[in-house]
Amino acid sequence: VIPYAKGLNIHIGSGVSKNREIITEIMNAVKERNLFFCDSKTIQNSVCEQCALETKADFISRDEFLEATHNADYNHSKKMLIKGAQEAIKNGYSVVIGHVGSEGGISTYKAIRDSLVEIEKMGVQIVPLSKVVEYKYGRT
Repeated sequence: VIPYAKGLNIHIGSGVSKNREIITEIMNAVKERNLFFCDSKTIQNSVCEQCALETKADFISRDEFLEATHNADYNHSKKMLIKGAQEAIKNGYSVVIGHVGSEGGISTYKAIRDSLVEIEKMGVQIVPLSKVVEYKYGRT
């Protein structure tokens, strides 16, 4: 257990994301420790959300992904960031994920950097995921 962690994320666990038994155990641990679970939805047929509902664990999933099929592209990343901001205006929040390491690198970093002013002008605030979860569950 990481002492100050507020939640956990599954990103590359494709096989695990489909395994109801394992995910249920993870969700039970999430609930027991008062954490939240974020599913990056890197695969179809993830059972994470359903298991979270069944165990009453706090759950959130990504709305947009910055890299198109793991292909870093500045214009695509900017488009997804703005789309995520528009969704946040419409729905109260949006979760947008991407890579600034080996898969996204410089182009994703630059897209994020170059979009911040426009996103702020839209009235959207970028906050830690834990704040989004608090908002989703009415704890703000």
